[in-house]
Amino acid sequence: MLRQNIALTSRPLSYGWKVMLVLGILYILSGLMYMAAIPMVFVPSFETFTGQTWVKFSASSPRLADLYVMYLQWAGVIFLAVGAAVCSMSLRPYRKGERWSWYSLLIVGIVPLIGTISFDWRLGEMTGVGLGLIYLILLVIALMLPAKIILSKK
Repeated sequence: MLRQNIALTSRPLSYGWKVMLVLGILYILSGLMYMAAIPMVFVPSFETFTGQTWVKFSASSPRLADLYVMYLQWAGVIFLAVGAAVCSMSLRPYRKGERWSWYSLLIVGIVPLIGTISFDWRLGEMTGVGLGLIYLILLVIALMLPAKIILSKK
């Protein structure tokens, strides 16, 4: 019980769960952006990658263009779900310093980032790579600040 009180009043843990919450909110905002499939977000990278304008592509292959937009929207749903999971784990178990939440947030946080960074890198979308790296840095900070407290608990 004393160990749990130390975790609840720990500054590194206090900062860690707040940074993790911010990351969860950023995941949710990214998910909403992808779900809206905002053309200014994906059209430049699409045109750079394919060498074809979006208007020309969608006119010549409307079903394939729809599939691409649906893919982006599905990516948005995944980011929204990850954001909701990160936020909910941050607000309760991670805030209390529960060990399982540290491991869960490591996995839930890093898997979509690796996929997104590699996808954006292959597309040549350096803005997406940069944002992914910022998210990764936030994840590392949020996990490393309280790591000693959480992982040393018995």
